[in-house]
Amino acid sequence: MTNQDTEKQVSSYHELSPHGPTLGPLPDHLKAPNGLSQDVHYINLAITALILEAEAGYRWLNRTSPSADAAELSFSRVLEHAQRLDLLVRNLVARRPND
Repeated sequence: MTNQDTEKQVSSYHELSPHGPTLGPLPDHLKAPNGLSQDVHYINLAITALILEAEAGYRWLNRTSPSADAAELSFSRVLEHAQRLDLLVRNLVARRPND
């Protein structure tokens, strides 16, 4: 499996329904371990993606010959992942039982 294939599969979790995040076909290694809430797992995936994109943007800017275009793309993805993370948390909070 190539990185692009994995990225397409991972990106399928970004789709949101009125009831919160939904999963497309995730490979087994990206599914929530037994006993871990799917919500927590989705949040963890979003945080991981956010960190990886931020690191990529940093590396693009700190190369011998920096690539502003590649860094801009990475940082735009950071924003997308942060927005998805915000939606995941908001959906989780909206579904919590009333006290």
